[in-house]
Amino acid sequence: MRKLAHVSLLVCLVGCAMSYKEPAELDYGACPRDYEATVRAYFQDGWLPPTRYKPELVIWPPQRIKTRWAKTLPPGQLVWGYLVTVEADQTLGETQGLGLYGFLFRGQELVKQIDPPSMSMLAIDSEVAPVPLDERSWEEVTIRTGDTASLFEWVPSGESLKTWTELITMRADRDIPLEASVEWVYQAAERDAKRLCSASKRTILFSSPTELLYQEDMVDCLPYRDQYWINEIIRAPKAVFRTSYAKLTPFSAEELEKWQKLVGGVHLVRECGAE
Repeated sequence: MRKLAHVSLLVCLVGCAMSYKEPAELDYGACPRDYEATVRAYFQDGWLPPTRYKPELVIWPPQRIKTRWAKTLPPGQLVWGYLVTVEADQTLGETQGLGLYGFLFRGQELVKQIDPPSMSMLAIDSEVAPVPLDERSWEEVTIRTGDTASLFEWVPSGESLKTWTELITMRADRDIPLEASVEWVYQAAERDAKRLCSASKRTILFSSPTELLYQEDMVDCLPYRDQYWINEIIRAPKAVFRTSYAKLTPFSAEELEKWQKLVGGVHLVRECGAE
């Protein structure tokens, strides 16, 4: 049976109090359009010192949020709007390295900037979708969830993890340090693959600061069966998601195009509409 699912990440808010009265109506406004230019201007103009601006800022699209935040006066004040999360170099006292900054919009208006220490106290939901299943019938054969990792796997109906000829895997790893870029995750996976099969070959199909899609062939790697993979790495502000499709026979041109689109179509969900 075809089954759709989301692999989700929830970073819990710390110490939320409920002493703040929520407004009767929350006006989010339209999803911000020119948020990247606004964010870059703050770093370029030095309005967020002490920060070392780097042109390759990682800027995630707006995410609609509504949560209560402990670090406010009065305690438990409601925070709502469209949150743009940004990774940048920072120097703050003895703290150096990468940090997450937040820019809260309501419509096109920037209403709040959030520094890295405060961002660590803010609830952030991240999820990817859709599950890259084609029109055939698939069975979910593995579900493992925990505080720091989740794993979901599907095989064609009638197969199992021991007898699969095709396999779809979606994995979420939580509490990942900012230094773990998509390139770092890719290189770590490559080292693991080389330990299993020194003859494994990889081809990068698409790469950006937050996504990496690649093809992998593991052939003549006894005692393992030949395997042909399409893999995608997606990086969220506080997590890494990995999606894979594998088969035991080489890809035809049509199959390669099909599964590149399905696996590459998995994306980080950022809500800019109704809840």
